[in-house]
Amino acid sequence: MELWLNGEYWGLYGAREKTDERWIADTYGIAHPDLANQWEPLQGPLSAFEVSTSPLLELEDAAFASAFHAAFDVPAYMDYFIFEIHGQNVDWLSADWGLKNLKFFRDAAVRGPWRYVLFDLDACFGAWGTPPSFNSLQSALNPPYPSLHSDLFEAFLDHPDFRCGFASRYCDLLNSVFEPDAFSEAVFAAAESVTLVMPRHIERWGSPWSMDEWFSKVEAIASHNAARVPASREHLRSAFGWASAKEVTTTWSPVGGGSVSVNGLPGTWPAWSGEYFGECPVTLTAEPAPGFGFTGWSCGAHGDAAWFDEGAPFLQAELEADDTFEAHFAPCLGGVDLFIAESAGGLQAVALGLPAPGSYTWWLDGVAIGTGPTLETPVEGAVVALTVGGCTLVSGAWGEAAVAVPELPNPALKIYPNPASDHLVIAAAGMPWEIFHVASGQTSLTGTHSHIDLSNWSTGVYAVRVPGHPLQRFVIVR
Repeated sequence: MELWLNGEYWGLYGAREKTDERWIADTYGIAHPDLANQWEPLQGPLSAFEVSTSPLLELEDAAFASAFHAAFDVPAYMDYFIFEIHGQNVDWLSADWGLKNLKFFRDAAVRGPWRYVLFDLDACFGAWGTPPSFNSLQSALNPPYPSLHSDLFEAFLDHPDFRCGFASRYCDLLNSVFEPDAFSEAVFAAAESVTLVMPRHIERWGSPWSMDEWFSKVEAIASHNAARVPASREHLRSAFGWASAKEVTTTWSPVGGGSVSVNGLPGTWPAWSGEYFGECPVTLTAEPAPGFGFTGWSCGAHGDAAWFDEGAPFLQAELEADDTFEAHFAPCLGGVDLFIAESAGGLQAVALGLPAPGSYTWWLDGVAIGTGPTLETPVEGAVVALTVGGCTLVSGAWGEAAVAVPELPNPALKIYPNPASDHLVIAAAGMPWEIFHVASGQTSLTGTHSHIDLSNWSTGVYAVRVPGHPLQRFVIVR
């Protein structure tokens, strides 16, 4: 934003919200936060952070992991530390002049989880003369002035699951947000948005000295990041004593048949590449496009690996060498509608228009967690894969694109109650209907009457087919 004070031009400013309790309420919906910086509480009691987190340092293994998950928003924790470390913020945890620029908060009503606030980043990406080779990861683990924050971070990375999670997420960001071309594009786009007003700012304040100097500083940020990427990866490797990172390349065929993601990062055509450490599994996901199914993987160096399942849409790849993974798709099972419904306390795979019986596998975060059409316990993020004759479809994730009890799309056909227990009403104006059990595809009843006794029917998901109308689903629960 440009600022004028009493009609006098005052230059270009970067406006941002003040990260106080009002910002927390607006952003996170937390009405009563505990909020503190490195020196004092800003909202809430003095010892809230210390009392709730210092006991973690006495725990080990599973007990530590469970307590840390309860005390911190772990995904946000990792992203925060990764950005500060990759950006080499020398005015932060590892400052030579003491702990600086820390701010953290939690919902006081439920006592957790804690989240850090990313702010005051003017010392990042070489702005204060830090070379790209400076090992800011080791500096965060062993700062000149150790604190509870650095002690917790060290304990976090000592746990093998958190260590792999942190390293994998760091590699994800090195392969995406911090990937040199992507990062440079974002930096230059931000600079372009203020290029026209910079001459006025320079004329007002004489800082920077000229447009050429300003352009050179913008380019220096992009160049510093480009040099930081390999350095960050090497610092991870040396900190954990791992082998060198391996390059994973993904592609798929045909071009419109689907896509492949790596740890959730979407692939690009004709190929996507990134580097990861073989000590931590990488999740490869084959995602069929509408009208297509997944038919298998091919790769070069890992075809005989124990974890490589050619027909599984998810792979937990433990990389031993650089390799290319190609997902193959085909126009199969195009008329099948696969989704997840909640039924009798669990989850039910529903496949409408199934031409033949198939097999079901339930997955969570790329790991198989069950087989068969039902999953006894609902799990947020679970997906189900249906395989028929070498063709596999994958549903949306439960809790995201899942369907509990669908809305009826055609008011001329009414089915109620839904869910049902002992009876069902089909208001179809006397038209013939067919009810079939969606898991088996078998017809359960046909007729034209409107009231159906369900007292002897099995629980599950059913569908009603009426000529000229879309299929309507209903669930029997007891």
